[in-house]
Amino acid sequence: MQKKLSVEKIHPKFLDFTNDLTHYSIGNLPVIYKRNVNNDLFELPYVYEFANNADPKFGLALTDFLEFVGTDELSPEEIKQEFYKLGSSYSVRNSIENDRLFITLRGLNEHFKTSLKLFESLLNNASGTKESLKSLVDRIKKQREDNLKNKGYILWNGLLPYSNFGKNNPSNLEVSNSKLDKIEVDELVEIIQEITSYPHRISYYGNLTIEDLSASISEYHQVSEMKNLPEISHFEEKNYDNPVIYWSHYDMVQTELILIAKSFPYDHNKEAIIRLFNEYFGGGMNSIVFQEIREAQGLAYSVFSNFRQPNKKEFSNYLTSYIGNQSDKQEEAISSMFDLINKLPESKQAFEIAKMAILNKIEGERISKSSVIYAYFRATDKGLNHDIRKDIYEAVKKFSFSDLLEFHKDYIKNIQQNIVLIGNREKIGFENLSK
Repeated sequence: MQKKLSVEKIHPKFLDFTNDLTHYSIGNLPVIYKRNVNNDLFELPYVYEFANNADPKFGLALTDFLEFVGTDELSPEEIKQEFYKLGSSYSVRNSIENDRLFITLRGLNEHFKTSLKLFESLLNNASGTKESLKSLVDRIKKQREDNLKNKGYILWNGLLPYSNFGKNNPSNLEVSNSKLDKIEVDELVEIIQEITSYPHRISYYGNLTIEDLSASISEYHQVSEMKNLPEISHFEEKNYDNPVIYWSHYDMVQTELILIAKSFPYDHNKEAIIRLFNEYFGGGMNSIVFQEIREAQGLAYSVFSNFRQPNKKEFSNYLTSYIGNQSDKQEEAISSMFDLINKLPESKQAFEIAKMAILNKIEGERISKSSVIYAYFRATDKGLNHDIRKDIYEAVKKFSFSDLLEFHKDYIKNIQQNIVLIGNREKIGFENLSK
């Protein structure tokens, strides 16, 4: 007779930013420190609270041109070889909103000081050539040409941001082709050489003690006098009181469209009910939207709907509903989506499945290592000082379907929506869309 195996329930593990992270300063540089007790690897980002929103040349110089750069003593290839010998690497990336810059050094802790010295030498003594700049410019232009042929890029990175913000939006923060042709190597090199003089903070994940880290940073990352923060562009969200249709022609059999509605500004007290709504209504294969529009009616090959929360507290939530289908099914699919949005179907089984999916995910989710630091950034961007997943977990357990109906009635039912779509102008039913 086989013995039944008992499986111990997995319990959630939430972050405690107070105990998980140490905050202190090295001179005038704020530091976020987390000890690595698992291995000999380190991660050292320099974090700037600006990026392309200050000047697109920051992104061009640091996220693009830096890989083509050497120093007055080492060529770009030799620099790469030296980092390879040390088991180290560096990277630069912008945040999605183009408003935060991460310049990150990674490697083995045993070579931390040597890697940091090499990295600082690269930044402080950067040297580039006209040939390498031309190669970069050609690559950027080619990528932009490819983007204009990519229907997904046009829809999500062109039309959607335009619907939210208008012509001046985070997706347009780039150096234009005409300015690329005129830019000089010295302009980009100067940005690289001066970047550590702008206000920034350091985060560190590794096994050096605070004392050893401070000593190395003080020795090699010397910042005497900080520049003023550059002027930053701020974007105003558009008013959605009068619905608008934004579209682009693309020679294709299908039509892809997004119904987009602006809702209330970010509110951490609504995180839990929004999470539940998304899981129940339009989040996955068990969701109401997927089951009704794709499975039951066969009106779309791809469909979803969710209440998108912003990454920053100053922005609004948006109800975003996507339909990808054959053009001849456009009218029926849109009508079906509007019906579901305005009259939330009730399914006790789907509701319980949605709740369990959220609880199970949180119970099994583990945020560890350097990800704890990035979780802290995401929390503080929303004005939080704790792990919001704990609030969500406790709230979702108590929710009833009436809570979901109330949220739907207050914030979703009959909400004004813009339409953004891409498709063949000969096959798009504009008369139906205007209704």
